Amino acid sequence: MRVEKQTDIIEKYKHSVKIMAMFSQVFEKMAKETGGEYEPAPLKHIFRALEKSALQHEKSKRFDCSCVMDIVRGAVVYRSLGDFTKAARYLMDPKKSGFVVERFKDRLSEGRETSGGWRDAIFNGYLLNDENKLRVEIQLHHRSMLLVRSDLGGHYIYAHFRSLIEALEVWKGKDYVLKRRKEYEEKIGKHQEYIDIDKKPEY
Repeated sequence: MRVEKQTDIIEKYKHSVKIMAMFSQVFEKMAKETGGEYEPAPLKHIFRALEKSALQHEKSKRFDCSCVMDIVRGAVVYRSLGDFTKAARYLMDPKKSGFVVERFKDRLSEGRETSGGWRDAIFNGYLLNDENKLRVEIQLHHRSMLLVRSDLGGHYIYAHFRSLIEALEVWKGKDYVLKRRKEYEEKIGKHQEYIDIDKKPEY
C-alpha cells in the first residue's frame, strides 16, 4: 500500500477542496452505471479529523493526520444486495471506476459490523486523475439500513457509542476492546432478541 506522506492537516484540507468536484463526478457516474443513488457529504469537520488523528493508542502516532482518509467522502445507496455487489466489483476496476482502492472494510458480513452494530462497506483509496493521490472514502449503503440510521435515531446512538469506544481504545488499545466486546457478546448472547436494560452486565 502507498503510504501517504502528507501529515499537515491544513494542506490536506486545501487539496480536499480542490478535488471535491472530481470526486462527485466519479461517483455520480458509478451510481448511474450500477443502479445506485449517489449521496454527497460535506468535508469532514476539522475537529473530528483532529480528534481522529489524536485518538491513537500509540503515542508516536498521535496527531499524524495521514491516518485520516475520509476528509473527502460520500456514499452510494442501493436497494438490492445484487446491485450492492455489482458496485463493489465496479470499484475494483480503476480503469472503469476512476478510483484506485487501497483499503477495504467489510462491515456488512455477519460478525464484521461495527461495535455499534452499523453495517456498510467502505473503500479507501485515491482518484485515478488526482496527481496528489489524496486518500478519500466512498461508502456503499443498503437503503434499509439508512432508515434505521436516519429515521429511527441510529446515527445519534452510533456517534455517542463510537466516541466511548474510541476513548477506551486510546486508553487500553484496540485488542483489549475487541476482547472485552467478544466476552460480553458471549455472555449475553449476540443475537438475544431483547436485553434487560435495567440489569447491569457482570464483568
